[in-house]
Amino acid sequence: MSTAPPTATQGRSQTMRSTGSSSPNNDMKNTTKRTTLTQSKLDDSTFRLSKPPKICSTITPQSETYEKYSVRYFRDHPEEDDDLRDPKEKLMEIDGLITDDVEGDELFNLLVKQKCLRTMVYGESSQQVVNSHVAIGNYYQNTERPKSAIRHFQNGRQIAKNTEVTNESKAELLVGLAESHFELKESGKKNVSAAEAALSEAKSLDIDKSSLKFRRDYLAAKIARYNHEDTACDLYITAEKTMVDGCLDDENLETAEFYLEAAHTAFDAQNVEAANKFAKEASKRFNSLGNSEKQNEAESLIQVQEEEEEHKEEQASGENNDQSQENNEKTGEDSQEKEINQDEKDNNAKGEEEQEEEQKREERPSSLAIGSVIKDRVDDEM
Repeated sequence: MSTAPPTATQGRSQTMRSTGSSSPNNDMKNTTKRTTLTQSKLDDSTFRLSKPPKICSTITPQSETYEKYSVRYFRDHPEEDDDLRDPKEKLMEIDGLITDDVEGDELFNLLVKQKCLRTMVYGESSQQVVNSHVAIGNYYQNTERPKSAIRHFQNGRQIAKNTEVTNESKAELLVGLAESHFELKESGKKNVSAAEAALSEAKSLDIDKSSLKFRRDYLAAKIARYNHEDTACDLYITAEKTMVDGCLDDENLETAEFYLEAAHTAFDAQNVEAANKFAKEASKRFNSLGNSEKQNEAESLIQVQEEEEEHKEEQASGENNDQSQENNEKTGEDSQEKEINQDEKDNNAKGEEEQEEEQKREERPSSLAIGSVIKDRVDDEM
């Protein structure tokens, strides 16, 4: 029987076994060509890869898909799937739940839901959504998270540029943004500059809300004090007037701290009257709050100011006494000089009288001459 010739594969296998080769990969490794990448080729490749694709190129960026806010809302809040009520009805319910008594996480969750529902009902670019950014920004600010507050205030400002909003909403965004930046003042001077810029815009707006006016004026005073400006004391006086006019001077910690800051600022400016007024108001409020440490600080400030005032009064009294003594001495000198002048005048007058009398005597005829004249006339008549 004849046998078939071995196939090519069998022949290669027999050859590999006969030559002692372990695997075909070794032959491939041995036959791989090595190329060296020169600097010129590297530069050419870098230049080619750095060029943007041509306009007619088939390479197109992946298009961004816009997801409706309502879709995101229901995805993030699966518990709302079973609530088939109209969004306006839900929004009215949320608005009623947000009160002054609600705080913490409960308040935050309600504010977020309110913002989502306002977006669905009124649209993203609306006055209502701007108000939500203000509310959430204030929440972050009150919970000492200024960076998150800045993000919401800036988002609200961006929306306000493209839609019509009230001056008070603009001022809320600007004052909140300025307050949050000023809270980060220790992070760098740029935050203080950003606060000043936002506050400058807020000052140009006409607003009626008393609490917002006070926040604006108070922040202006704090920034001036931080920058060691001479106008700081006057700005605290302005802020205090805004607070009193708006009936905001309640006996709480915030008001007490304001008066203590104002007292220190007036003390540094050597405005004794304002410093005493502010320090006494601070002492009264800290006393009602039971904060003896701050009360003592305010009272010691009053004492120092009053001592300085007494010292100034004594100094002024001493200066007045010196001036009075100097005036008396001057008056005595003037009186003496007047007496001398009067004596000289009297002597001169007396001398003039004597001269006149002597002249009259010289001009008056003597008695002998008169008798002689009479005798001559009698003799002539006889």
